[in-house]
Amino acid sequence: IDGDKARRIHVWLESQPRKALPKATSSSDVLIALAVRNLDPNNYYGASFASIIAFLALHFPYYNRNMEECKEMVRRAYDINTREETGKENFRIKGTLVEQLSVRIKSYVDRSRDFGKDQF
Repeated sequence: IDGDKARRIHVWLESQPRKALPKATSSSDVLIALAVRNLDPNNYYGASFASIIAFLALHFPYYNRNMEECKEMVRRAYDINTREETGKENFRIKGTLVEQLSVRIKSYVDRSRDFGKDQF
């Protein structure tokens, strides 16, 4: 999409009635790790700031409507401010989170499977 078309789409979306979109209940570390894991499954190179924001905005509509809040969340999680931000940063999943998140994600998946079994 060229820049002009993207701006027109954005203006049109902003003119539409806003539905109350739920904010993701997971912590910022989990959301960012989810984005990085999907963008760089092996956590070798990480993911760019823009790619993380795009992923979160796509998969969590609340952040699509609250883009600045999404950007600020990622900045806070990685202790950067707008003056330090170059746009060339690549963010990786923090090493201290990898094992912790693996356990939490497995638990979530297991609960989701159990919930799905009860429904059918």
